[in-house]
This record gives sequence, structure tokens and C-alpha cells, in this order.
Amino acid sequence: MDSAISMLRSTSAMAFFMSPAFPFAIPTLFSACARSSSSPRSSAIANASEPIRIGSSTSPASARKRAIWLRTRAFAALAWSGAALADLKRLLEGSLAAPGLALGERDRFRLIARLLVRADPDGPRLLAEAAAAERGDNARRYAFAASAALADAEAKRAMFRRFTRDAELPESWIEEALAPFNAPEHAAYTAPLLGAALARLPELKRRRKIFFVEHWLGAFLAGQSDAQALVAVQRFLRGRVEPDLRLKVLEAADGLERAVRIRERFASAADR
Repeated sequence: MDSAISMLRSTSAMAFFMSPAFPFAIPTLFSACARSSSSPRSSAIANASEPIRIGSSTSPASARKRAIWLRTRAFAALAWSGAALADLKRLLEGSLAAPGLALGERDRFRLIARLLVRADPDGPRLLAEAAAAERGDNARRYAFAASAALADAEAKRAMFRRFTRDAELPESWIEEALAPFNAPEHAAYTAPLLGAALARLPELKRRRKIFFVEHWLGAFLAGQSDAQALVAVQRFLRGRVEPDLRLKVLEAADGLERAVRIRERFASAADR
């Protein structure tokens, strides 16, 4: 844990974000901060929320720019505290900027999605303003995806109905929305939908493109981390499941199984 945090605090963090260790550090940070009820993630991730002070003066300009881009993306994905969310809004408004980095259309909607995940009161307004200002096809897709990040149980159920029943909804829109819909912070809202999401797999296999099932599974299972979600997966696997789908579920559930074991181990250690 300490090594992961020190890497995030490093001013030469680009190598860390590009390394195979990066995806594994994020759940570690989530889990560690979840055990701290006083200030979740804030202290651990504080130094990931500094998109300006990145890169050394002797680095090539392109390397510095990429480091800034990576750190800003990480900040957008991990911002938690009130101060960090305020910085997201400053980035959107232009009063805070990363040197040499202009926010793209997609980045702006990702920042808004993060605000919605954290139930920031300005999130809905900023989404409405961005959706009104950007009217291209891509912007409409990004706005739809950001709306999937609303921290509300009924909004999640309504969005899931659109995923599964709206024949006019483009597949690319669903894929864009799966990650914000399944934000780990919203596990309580999405856990009741996990069984239905798994039950849809045979239909999705028949109707969707080749990699859609993997994206669907990966998002729904990545959004969960407790034993009840794992029980839902095991219940699904006890039924009649096509062999290729069974393998996909087992592969996608590996991270969930590890998360459950880790949480049980450290919860037991904390009780001793």
C-alpha cells in the first residue's frame, strides 16, 4: 500500500501509470481508504490531484505532456475529497489548467461523470450545460455515458432498462456508459442488478458484437467487491451456462474473488 501511494506522489509517475502495476494499485487504494471512514481516499490520493506539478524540467516536452495527461486522467478518475472535486470544476471552468494540455470533449464529460459519481451538487447542472454546448454525435454519446454516473438507485434501474430494452440505443453508447454506471462507489445501487446483468449474457452473445460481452462482464463485476456479489456470480454459474460464457464469467470474476478474499483477510486482521 505505501509503495503504491509513494508512486502516486512521485513527480515522475508516468512510468507507474504505464506499468502493469497500475491497474492493481487502484483497487488497493480503494480498499485501503474504504477502511478509513474519517477521510476516504483523500490523504492517499491527494498528490494524484496535482495535474500542474508534473514532470521534470529536463524531460523532453512530449514526455512531460504525456505525464501531465496521464496524471490528469488519474486525478479525474480518483478525485474524492471536496477540494479535489472543486479542482475538477476549476479544470472544467478553465481557472485551473495543466500546462500544455487542453481538455478534449471526452475528457470534459469524464470530469463531469466523476462529479456525478461523487454526488457533487453541481454535477447535474454542469452535465446539462455541457450537453447543450456540445451537440455532435460523440458529445451526445459522452453525455449519455456521464448521465449513467448519477448516484441514485432509480436512475440506475432506469438506465439498466435502457441498456437491455431500448432497441434504438446504439451499442457504442452502452459501452461508453458501462464504466460510469458501474462505479465502485455505486456498488450498493448496482449490486441488485448484477443477477439480471448475468442473465442477459446469452442474449448479448447472440445480438451484440464480439467483444461486447467481455466489456459488459468486466464493467459489472469491476463495480463490485463484496461476498454477496460473488455469491450471485456463483449462483449464475451453477445454472446451465454455455461453455464459452462460463469461461468468460470465470475470467471476469477473478478480480472480484481476489477482492473478497483480501477484504475478508484484512477484516479478520482488524478484528484481532
